[in-house]
Amino acid sequence: MRRLGKIGRILLLPTLYLTIVLFVGCGQKSAEMNTIEVLRSDLAEDDCLSLTLVNASGVPVGSVIFEWYDNNDQEYRMNALSDDDILEPDSVRQILLPESAVSYDCMPCDTDDGLNIGFYFLDRMDLEDGCILVIPPSDSDYDTRIIFAPGTEVETAKESVLAAIPAVDDEKPEDTLTSEEAEAAVRKLGFDSLAEMRMQKHPDLAVSIDYTVYPEEESNREIYVLYGYWYPDGDQNSQTYFSVSDMGVQWYTFDPEKGDVQTDNQSITGRVLQRYKLSDGRSFTVEGSALEVLTGLNVDTGWLTFDDDGTKYKHSND
Repeated sequence: MRRLGKIGRILLLPTLYLTIVLFVGCGQKSAEMNTIEVLRSDLAEDDCLSLTLVNASGVPVGSVIFEWYDNNDQEYRMNALSDDDILEPDSVRQILLPESAVSYDCMPCDTDDGLNIGFYFLDRMDLEDGCILVIPPSDSDYDTRIIFAPGTEVETAKESVLAAIPAVDDEKPEDTLTSEEAEAAVRKLGFDSLAEMRMQKHPDLAVSIDYTVYPEEESNREIYVLYGYWYPDGDQNSQTYFSVSDMGVQWYTFDPEKGDVQTDNQSITGRVLQRYKLSDGRSFTVEGSALEVLTGLNVDTGWLTFDDDGTKYKHSND
């Protein structure tokens, strides 16, 4: 049976939606898409569905972008909130959607930098006049219903969404072994060092990236140039690190019996200049010689830091 309001996840590499979010941002649209901007005042109640929008994301929402197509493949785009309206956490709004669309793409955006906090595909068949649409916490690795039938209590709908989301430990694991213990453990696994082990286990990330094969005008170049390992202070023998690849942003920590164990996986859901946003809601900023990093001229001259962590993560493909 089809799940109602199934969350559509954003892939790391090129999709139409990610290209729009990364390069245009919420509230804007490329003229090449020939998109018609719809104002809330343009909608007539007789031709629309009335929905109750509930913000369970835990952060203020500055816009809720809906996109849809008509039978002639004309694309439309609308902000369901007024320009000066902010949907605070746990707040509720009544919104209108044209009922003639087959489906809708929904992108709520935060107030800090206008980046989207999630991407949701809504099937028109799942929507009824008077139903409830819940904005969950930033889109992560979970799948839950976000549309509820008319008559459902707002608190009941919100609690149902939050209860379906597993608790996430935001703290990354720190080194638990001394350097001597880690060296002894990695030798038992058959390697001379952690760096050697990682190069052999992840050969696709252990080689230099040829930026010339990715044209400057390619929309996802700014993610592609981040591919590879990122180590705390550039220490390739660190017991914790993360990588950027086709699979997303993956965190690893060294286990003395198993080797590197993946502890987290996020996707990049938005970018404004040198600041990137992950699907768990956190953001990181590329610093140092940021222009060189983002254009792929010399990725080793820059570093990145997370908003909640002062550690400088340096790139290495050596």
